[in-house]
Amino acid sequence: MPAELLAFGAFMRMMRPCLTSWSELGPIHDDIVRALLCPDPNVVLLASRGSAKSTITAMFATWKLWRDPENEMVLIISRAEIHAKRMLKAVRSFMELSPLLSDLLPDDDQVNSAF
Repeated sequence: MPAELLAFGAFMRMMRPCLTSWSELGPIHDDIVRALLCPDPNVVLLASRGSAKSTITAMFATWKLWRDPENEMVLIISRAEIHAKRMLKAVRSFMELSPLLSDLLPDDDQVNSAF
């Protein structure tokens, strides 16, 4: 896990310019990242509102897709469709805003459906 922690941490730092409202990463963000990277399927991520859980999770999903776009799939599950659509919009916006991720966007001859 340390290698993945370093790799995802570097990815987060590269993506920060896409986030205008996020100035500093703090200890709570380290805990969120560790929970996302934890191999234990029983880990639950709980953090207060506004702690960037969704933002970091969207970055994590984007990072997973970027690392292995041919084989990785991300399933967004939410209690409400609007929350799932927001998460999908965040992932897509990372792809659109970062030149590093432009290869993940569909070509003109591919399906370009976000839902």
